[in-house]
Amino acid sequence: MVSDFMPAPELETQSQNSAISEEVTEQFLQLHFASEITALLPTEQLTEVITVSTEEIMPMPHMSPWMMGTYNWRSEILWLVDMGYLVGLTPLYQQVHSTYTAAVVQFPLPTNTSNDTGSQIVGLVVNQVGNIERCPPDSIQTSSLSNKDTKLEQFLRGYWLKSEQEILAVFNIDAIWRGISQSSNSSQ
Repeated sequence: MVSDFMPAPELETQSQNSAISEEVTEQFLQLHFASEITALLPTEQLTEVITVSTEEIMPMPHMSPWMMGTYNWRSEILWLVDMGYLVGLTPLYQQVHSTYTAAVVQFPLPTNTSNDTGSQIVGLVVNQVGNIERCPPDSIQTSSLSNKDTKLEQFLRGYWLKSEQEILAVFNIDAIWRGISQSSNSSQ
């Protein structure tokens, strides 16, 4: 009998629906830079989001200009990076704020032993953080939106067209760490 070998229509529809609902997405934290841009930061290495008062930041001499200083975070020294300044946008010192928002990110660092990796925790300071966005990785476009190469482009994985009116820059976490570590090494 043919019906013995044909799947039931309701079972076929259920399996198709579950495949659609299980679309692979990545999570990103929205970062707002003045009125210039909204960008997405991958949440894989995100530890937490904190609010930092300007009085709690200890400036450090002879550092890169985007290095705001240090902050006492959970009894540890947290280096604070002006993310806008680092990527070529308006520096925070040109804006009036009494508090800042920092995304605390843990960057994995290679060590001398093959099975041990250390890490460096850094606070990426921005004007404001927003919601968590879910984005399918294949919808991130790697091409530039402009013809000119900007400093920001060096730190991006690409762009996500969220809607017809909203295009979000997507940061590459490895490129951010390279920018921090290369600039820190050259300022010493």
